[in-house]
Amino acid sequence: METRIAKAESNQNSGLVDYYEGKLKKLLSMRKHINSFLKDEKTKIHEVVICDDMFVEYPYYIKTKEGGIKEGSSRYWRAALKLHIKRKLERL
Repeated sequence: METRIAKAESNQNSGLVDYYEGKLKKLLSMRKHINSFLKDEKTKIHEVVICDDMFVEYPYYIKTKEGGIKEGSSRYWRAALKLHIKRKLERL
């Protein structure tokens, strides 16, 4: 998104710059909301682990009310994640 803003600035297209900056503000507010939700749920997501060229894995842990920790990981198909992100950006 920042590269698109820089490209629009170099082309001196102020309308497009404002459009991208508005989308960037929405993205940052969504990210802030998601991070606060995860903090309230006491969930920590670690850095992505690249399994192979097709799959990525996100390890996580959740603090339980009893005082323990539950660990797990979610495995995703890379192409599906890219498509999901692309569609989400188009909807903004």
